[in-house]
Amino acid sequence: MQSLAYTAATLLCLMRKSNSPSGRAVQASIVAAVMLFGLSNIGRNEAVVRALDLLPVAVLSHAQRAAFYICVFLAIVLLMRTGLHRRPLTRAFDGLVIGFGAVTTAALVAAVLGRVYALPATTFVPPVVDVLLLTLIAGTMLFFCSPPRSSLLLISASLLAIGFADCIYAAELVSGSHTFSGLSVAAYLIAVTALALTPGRDEGPRTTRMRAVSMSKAVVPLIAAMSVISALMAATYADINPLVGYLAVATLLAALGRQATVFSEARHAGEQAHLAQTDELTALLNRRGFYNQAATVLSDHGSNGSTPKCALLLADLNHFKDFNDSLGHAAGDELLRTVAARIRESLRDEDIVARLGGDEFAILLPHTCADRAVPVADALNRALEKSVVLDGLHVQTGASVGIAISPEHGRDLGTLLRHADIAMYRAKQGQGRHLVYTSEADEPATTRCGMKLLAQLRQAIAQGELVLHYQPKLCMATGEIVGMEALVRWHHPERGLLYPGQFLPLVRHNALMYAMNELVFQQALDDAADWHSRGYRVPVAINLFPPTLADVDLPARLDNALHRKGLTPSALAVEVTEEFLLDNLNRGRHVLDGLHRLGVTIAIDNFGNGSSSLNHFRHLPIDEIKLDRSLCASVTEDPRAAAILRSVIDLCRTLGVRTVAEGVESPAIAAMLTGYGCDFAQGHYYYQPLTAAETLDVLAELADAEERHESATARFAVAMAMLASHAGNGGSPVGRHMPAFRPVSALRRRARPHRRGQEP
Repeated sequence: MQSLAYTAATLLCLMRKSNSPSGRAVQASIVAAVMLFGLSNIGRNEAVVRALDLLPVAVLSHAQRAAFYICVFLAIVLLMRTGLHRRPLTRAFDGLVIGFGAVTTAALVAAVLGRVYALPATTFVPPVVDVLLLTLIAGTMLFFCSPPRSSLLLISASLLAIGFADCIYAAELVSGSHTFSGLSVAAYLIAVTALALTPGRDEGPRTTRMRAVSMSKAVVPLIAAMSVISALMAATYADINPLVGYLAVATLLAALGRQATVFSEARHAGEQAHLAQTDELTALLNRRGFYNQAATVLSDHGSNGSTPKCALLLADLNHFKDFNDSLGHAAGDELLRTVAARIRESLRDEDIVARLGGDEFAILLPHTCADRAVPVADALNRALEKSVVLDGLHVQTGASVGIAISPEHGRDLGTLLRHADIAMYRAKQGQGRHLVYTSEADEPATTRCGMKLLAQLRQAIAQGELVLHYQPKLCMATGEIVGMEALVRWHHPERGLLYPGQFLPLVRHNALMYAMNELVFQQALDDAADWHSRGYRVPVAINLFPPTLADVDLPARLDNALHRKGLTPSALAVEVTEEFLLDNLNRGRHVLDGLHRLGVTIAIDNFGNGSSSLNHFRHLPIDEIKLDRSLCASVTEDPRAAAILRSVIDLCRTLGVRTVAEGVESPAIAAMLTGYGCDFAQGHYYYQPLTAAETLDVLAELADAEERHESATARFAVAMAMLASHAGNGGSPVGRHMPAFRPVSALRRRARPHRRGQEP
């Protein structure tokens, strides 16, 4: 009967299908285990029934049972090997402690029972091994910290049934019987049936998840270690096999290893937690760390009745993208590290500072009101405005700072950040280096509006909706128009005509400068080509903004564009702001050299508005210097300004550099600049910025006047010749009756009324 049962279990195991190589290996191990287990039990049972010599039968049975355990162990290892490399070392030590503890306890029990009942210890080996394998499975489940596989549960049920039957058989041996009882036979059959159902389960990929170990799981290794200590104490009062002592020592060593690993993993976890909240580049807190610490501070503020104030500062670096694009990311990273160090040095130890991302920093000042937050913002800007050496250049930066105060502007971090961002956005628009949030600057009027404006600006640039106005440049000696400066404008569908100051900050801080420059190039060259086709040989000047000046391909692109439009390089001039040129001197020199070799006129714009010196321009291919309007406007009122302006003009003349006065608003200023020898001038005294159509009208008007003047001059020459002829013939002089002609160079179109506050 037992033979049929074991044979059926073997066939059932063979019928189970497995699709993966590991599954087939598990199936082979289980088939071998079922066959060996059946042979062991059947052989021992037949020997007892037929009264054969039990010694060789027992030896063979133990050998088959040992092979059975090896096959089961192999199947367990194959099932549990997935994901071993992802588990912490502490779990492995837990498994060792539990395993050694269980084996030590089982060995101690077997030795004690053997001495008590005068039986060999091998009698109790099967139950001990059953406990060992069950412990291995339990340790595996603890090790994986995930729901166990059904195959492992079936093997566990099989081993439990076998262990139960082995204990019954050991009890029968103690009573002097060598036969299997019905209960033990039933348990054995249940065991092999459960074992035969194992192959084919848990096929396919399985994802195991790490979960926190519960307190009960952490206590299991402790119980195992305590049981081993109890075994060692018992061994001191009884003659126990030395193997038990060795196993106990191994268990304690595993427990000590576990504790050492716990300390190591705890330290590593602490380091990882710190790194997870730290910005790698600046070593400041990152966004996550700032949110955690700031939330703690704000919750503490809200827990007591006095609700002390705290201030949140949101700082965004000015022109960081220009530095990053022009000097490279390595220089940008170095600038961020320097800025972070200066911010940290400017604050108290209790203040919380973080880099939220990019060039944006957040600072939380506990126990701080607006009156103290503003001086802190001032101190930050003073620290940041100190020059920084990047790529061999001394550059300066600053920050736009938005300030929000708790609880007036919000009690939670999200609200404070939003309000500080609104204030910072307004500071970016030129309303100050720092601003405290006010209710008038609420989100619907600023942030949402700014986002809408940005979207409209992107569309305007993409669809070529920006327009150019042109500021004529005149020769101060003759009054002739010698050039046109292109000035970008935006006809906004709702706000009307917008000047650069109203949208250039959005362009600069949203990576739109390159696209806008390309649009300006195309429109300006199109208009210049139109002028030249009509016979008006007037060059056009274009302002270069970062990052265009760092584009080494710019000379070649402009050369191609000029050829496509049928223009010569002399038809184009480029103007570069002195501040940006000095910040990018090495890269800018290469681009300017290429433009100079091409034949394009190069001018330095807004000279005198920054901290530059003419000494920087000795080695640069500069043709013109445009004197800033702030320097020219005070020339009639400030003797020092007049002296400086005269010295600059004289020095430029010595260097062979032409000078252009910007913002000439009155005849007195024009007269003084003419007396100083300034070459050219622009300003509302001469012309306001003109639309493209108005520019054509002015050029046509001057051309017509020139033609009339030339015609009149020719007639005048004929008349003078006739007069000379009459005089030679005795005729009367008529010269005093000839009209006086004013040369075209003296023609000047007076400026239309200029509204205060408009930008050129």
